[in-house]
Amino acid sequence: MFQETLYYAEQAHKLAKQVRSEVYLATSSNLLGSIWLRGGDFNKATNFLMEAKKCLPTIEKSKDLALLNYNFGKMYGLTGDIDAEIIAYNDALAILNNLTTMNHILSLEKFTDPVDEISKRVIKLCQPTKRTGRTKKTVMVSKISTRGKAATQAKSATDTSQSVAIECPNLLALQSHILREKSRVLLLQKRYVDASALLQQAEITITSTDIINHGFALAKHLLIQSLDQIVSDPVYSILQDSTISFPAVLMASRYDRNGDKLTVNLLSPTRKGINTRSTSVRLNTNNPSSDSFFEKLRRAQDHLKEPLANALIVSPIATVYVMSHLLNTIAILLSTAKPLKGQIVAHPGLSSFFVEMARNLALKREQSAIKSDPLTIYKLDKSCWPQLKPTDLRGSRLEFNDDNLTHFGREYIDIIPKSWTVISISLSENQHELSLTKLQACQSPFILRLPLGRNNSIDADEEVFGFEQGRAELREIVRLANESAHDAGNRIDRKSKLMWWEEREALDARMCALLTNIEKVWLGGFRGIFSQHVRRPDPLARFQKSFQNILDKHLPSRQKTKKRSSAPRVGLDSRILDLFVGLGDASDSECDFSEPLTDLLYFVVDVLQFHGELNAYAEVDFDMIVVETTDALRCYHEAIRASDFDDEPQHTILVLDKALHSFPWESLPCLDGLAVSRLPSLASLRERIICQQDDIRNDKSLAHYVDREKGSYILNPGGDLKHTLSTFEGKLQSLDGWKGITNREPLEEEFRDFLQSTDLFLYFGHGSGSQYIRAREIKKLLSCAVTVLMGCSSGALVETGEFEPYGPPMNYVHAGSHAIVATLWDVTDKDIDRFAQSTFEHWGLFSASTPCRSGLQDHQRSAGSAPKMSLVEAVARGRKACTLRYLNAAAVCVYGVPVYLHD
Repeated sequence: MFQETLYYAEQAHKLAKQVRSEVYLATSSNLLGSIWLRGGDFNKATNFLMEAKKCLPTIEKSKDLALLNYNFGKMYGLTGDIDAEIIAYNDALAILNNLTTMNHILSLEKFTDPVDEISKRVIKLCQPTKRTGRTKKTVMVSKISTRGKAATQAKSATDTSQSVAIECPNLLALQSHILREKSRVLLLQKRYVDASALLQQAEITITSTDIINHGFALAKHLLIQSLDQIVSDPVYSILQDSTISFPAVLMASRYDRNGDKLTVNLLSPTRKGINTRSTSVRLNTNNPSSDSFFEKLRRAQDHLKEPLANALIVSPIATVYVMSHLLNTIAILLSTAKPLKGQIVAHPGLSSFFVEMARNLALKREQSAIKSDPLTIYKLDKSCWPQLKPTDLRGSRLEFNDDNLTHFGREYIDIIPKSWTVISISLSENQHELSLTKLQACQSPFILRLPLGRNNSIDADEEVFGFEQGRAELREIVRLANESAHDAGNRIDRKSKLMWWEEREALDARMCALLTNIEKVWLGGFRGIFSQHVRRPDPLARFQKSFQNILDKHLPSRQKTKKRSSAPRVGLDSRILDLFVGLGDASDSECDFSEPLTDLLYFVVDVLQFHGELNAYAEVDFDMIVVETTDALRCYHEAIRASDFDDEPQHTILVLDKALHSFPWESLPCLDGLAVSRLPSLASLRERIICQQDDIRNDKSLAHYVDREKGSYILNPGGDLKHTLSTFEGKLQSLDGWKGITNREPLEEEFRDFLQSTDLFLYFGHGSGSQYIRAREIKKLLSCAVTVLMGCSSGALVETGEFEPYGPPMNYVHAGSHAIVATLWDVTDKDIDRFAQSTFEHWGLFSASTPCRSGLQDHQRSAGSAPKMSLVEAVARGRKACTLRYLNAAAVCVYGVPVYLHD
């Protein structure tokens, strides 16, 4: 809700200017600076904070000045100036320390109730004879004052704190918050003693928000200490740089939900004959003392669970996000430890639950705000101040127990159609790790934590390619692409046109290289999690047996010697095998699996080591294991090709963190040509699945259908897209039952009517059409057509730091559209016209024309002449019609679920 927050703060700032109040101008400027700081725009934040600073010198030391210093400290921290950050926090704390002293509080002017004053005067007038009593009363006050001074000197620090808390709770809350922020900075500098002392000072909690923030600070403190302690552990020192899967190994657990028979075959053999020497290190970590790193992680988890349950009710979404991501990190790290006796390993659903509920809450809150729009809900009485009805939040509190996890699985996971796979991608708070969660109906979540710099720990010469580097490269390519897309009209002569094409082709190559790096460096061998292969139990069982034999042959831990017997085998979760077979067909001459297989094999050895099967990496012949595993994979895929299976079309839905929407994930090499769409949360996916459960057609599969004769369009509303007009005018006019607007700007009422009264809406114009209809009007729709927005940056979201991103796709998601096809950045009209035409032909909306430039002539078909294809799959096919495969085609994405045409 960044735009709404900014709007009301700007209105306050304008009002402060109009009344010429230095105090209110400083307050509103400080607030605006804080909003822009949280929104990620440091330049605007600096301007407003400096404006507030100019207004404050004439004011005495106050809460506003303390808050200003705090905001400056946050800005310094975000820009990397740690020393200036600490100084600013110290200045803020010095002001608050002065304001919260009893001497300062007693020196303040006291305001009394006028009614009480009048009552006292009346009593005095009615009782004029009791002079002595009045004198005694004066003496009594003096005595009380004297006793008060003596008592104050003898009063304990606790009593004083309680008195201050009663007198100025807001100041103490701000003081505690700044102390926690300063503690966080010292913690990052590994000044653990000083950081702990500050947390103890900040323990005074006034409101539920204080309790939440303090619990988070304690958990963060324990996590950082634990990670620092892990570095010196002989077994777990590699944990931070290792990929972690959850679950990774098989164990008997009442939480197991995977009914695959292959899982049973992977159970560990008997544990007789354990070699004490090889597991002595593990025995220490299996029974951690109170000071061990795993015990710190468990305490950190406990500190977070209770506050997070309250944060879901009262805290900003940004706070819920960081807390849920921290809990997710802790849960994944704890999954590498063996359970203590009598304890059960945490369920992977708990880890995914933490992340998904924050996204679901963001959607729920924004929908509540849309429904509570004051312009449509409240009829304001100008004579009174508007008030919201109180809400009872006691029933909203969340408990982290088995019942809630079961409910989460039933409501969000088990309803997913069997041919769909949901991959949730989240970014850690420090932006150093990706967390990928695979969700399928009636299966427990499968989670991968991928450190983005794990290759650097293996190869020190490897160039760093982290999230910041990837995002910076993407933004630079998009900026240049947007500039060149609108510069084509200025290139008149042949030479300048050739230069323009060279520039575009160079950008296309850069985008291709970026996507290749994202797959190679960030995903590595774990790209198989995106594979849409259908599990085949028999071939997979044979591959599993071959892979076990390869490990038995090459791992030192499984070699028998005269001095020791082989270590007990650790059974891998069956979904780890899916990562191997998901890499693709090893018999393809163009595929080189050496690097991805090496990545996976290091991961497997890490898993074995964390669970008691120790191996020295230098003693493992990874090259030979890669060769033999490649042969096993080749046999697996040969068996798949030889079998005769008629699989249902598969679909993948990406649920993305707010910082990841700008990336064209669907165009990664491993997802090329696959049916892939995206959504912002599991809650938005659930809404669409529930809506389509009753829409089952002849093939008896769960899908959403739109009536091909109930559509609408807006074509060339600006009147300057001649190529687009000539390409689509005749085709659109020939569609039976359709209504549309051509060569003129639509009225907002017409635009809104098209969206809510038809099943399918096509827009061919500039941008997303937001110049013709306001975002608020789209969000308020009770139903919305499947929408195709063929304009520049029609699917781009504006990232706003801590706030949720906003843009056209989110408007249509809130309106309930099942699918929105749009572009992530600016594209050229001719290439996007080719894409649109090819997409509609594959989907079956248009009859097939002459073969497109995609090279897919064999796939061209007339409407209704082949099995139905979803819009998402048609988009994947249509991308290949573009001349610039990455610069233009990769810009297209689909927000939503598979949609089919119904005759």
